[in-house]
Amino acid sequence: PGTPMSLPHLVLLVLAVAATAGALGWFLADRRRTGATTTEEYEASILEMRQRWTYLFEQAGWGIAIGSDKTNIFSTVNAAFARMHGSDVEELSGKDIFEVFAEERRAEARTMAASAVASGRSEWESVHLRKDGSRFPVWIDLSVVKDAQGEVVYRVANVQDISDRKRQDANLRKSESDLDRAQKLAQLGSWHWHVPEGQLEWSDELYSIFGIAK
Repeated sequence: PGTPMSLPHLVLLVLAVAATAGALGWFLADRRRTGATTTEEYEASILEMRQRWTYLFEQAGWGIAIGSDKTNIFSTVNAAFARMHGSDVEELSGKDIFEVFAEERRAEARTMAASAVASGRSEWESVHLRKDGSRFPVWIDLSVVKDAQGEVVYRVANVQDISDRKRQDANLRKSESDLDRAQKLAQLGSWHWHVPEGQLEWSDELYSIFGIAK
């Protein structure tokens, strides 16, 4: 399936760094980023940038979690991530990352995390657990942040609860199944003509009525 969320990869990296204590050092590696001419101007521009990204992190409508690659512990999560898990930011910060996954999906999550480390990014559908033990489907967009030596220091996960999309898909499949069943009972067929493509699409029962193999 297509990715339910859309956020530029560069934004993920800047956000991860801006939300951590090492943000200033990271940007100091390239003073041309802000066009500042003095140390004071540069540090002021860095502070403003960090405040903007911190605001985005805190106010984003999707879940964002930043975790350590070495310890697999959440460094911090935003309010949206905490809400979708029925918890709060303080309670999730410092928790094992893989504990929010349904038990049968944890091995897959570890594999995808390793893939993100190797390639820089990975995306997949999984199942998370709320604090009360209830389950919900999620789409995860995982990126990594590396230091100047190329070592991974953080993993940044953008997480979207796709429960509504799953329900809509299930309702659509049920409607299609009900229509097929009704056509068989009534021995009626239907067709759709896709004018731009010049294609004609028959229902299963219409094939059956005319004795044509689908």
